[in-house]
Amino acid sequence: MGENDRCAFCAVMFTVPAAIACADVGDLDRAKEYVATAHEAASRWEGNAWQAAVLEARAHILRAEGRYDDASDVLAEAAELFRVAGQPMDAVRCQVDPATFAGRGAG
Repeated sequence: MGENDRCAFCAVMFTVPAAIACADVGDLDRAKEYVATAHEAASRWEGNAWQAAVLEARAHILRAEGRYDDASDVLAEAAELFRVAGQPMDAVRCQVDPATFAGRGAG
């Protein structure tokens, strides 16, 4: 994203999925940069799903770092915030078995 064509409010719509994608392929430095930008944008609003989306992205980073328990805890927090914000489908996406999210399979 270019600095001149960047909207401080809209950035979260790009940076959250970008952070998740980067984390999922192991580019943790870039993922952390994107999540920091997403957090900055999401903090401009209160009580909506963007805070949950940022947490979901952080969970992907934690998983990529091998911090599976922390990732599962953050993902559960994201699910609850999505639920409170009236985003049930997003909440369901974040309600995964911790072992499955960690890539260790169920059971």
